[in-house]
Amino acid sequence: MVLTVTSDDLVHNASMFRRVLLAFLVATSIHAADPWTGVWKMDPAKSQFPGEPPKDVVLTYQPDPAGFRFTSTGKLQDGTPYSYHYTAAPGGKDYPVTGHASFDTVSIEWKAPVLVTRYKRQGKILATHESNFDSGGKVMTDRTEWKTPDGGSLLTIAHFDKQ
Repeated sequence: MVLTVTSDDLVHNASMFRRVLLAFLVATSIHAADPWTGVWKMDPAKSQFPGEPPKDVVLTYQPDPAGFRFTSTGKLQDGTPYSYHYTAAPGGKDYPVTGHASFDTVSIEWKAPVLVTRYKRQGKILATHESNFDSGGKVMTDRTEWKTPDGGSLLTIAHFDKQ
């Protein structure tokens, strides 16, 4: 058996190799540049809430082929556990939220060093969440403006430490 390789084959294979390598490098750099990736635990003593803060909040951001998967778990002040999640990518598109009683979609924008998350119900923004990451990547401060049913708003500021 004789294998014949033409110059066209070499050019085609080199071009394909470059495209695969470029796609890999872009995907790797995108996830490496995501300061939010990982597990974050809220420090209630450093957080500010208009009422009592939740007892426990853990946020998990995991890389996903579609962007990232977000999960929030914890316990409310009365000890009631909660959990919700979504998979989304920055760019402003709406993605479904699963497990939250108030929100049905979320949209994400990355405005370095701030991740802006808009929680919505039937297309209406109910909360705008701005996650700011320190330069060392160990602290995240979340500033959230919540819309109230009477048209007002409430502000929470939550402090998270990377685990």
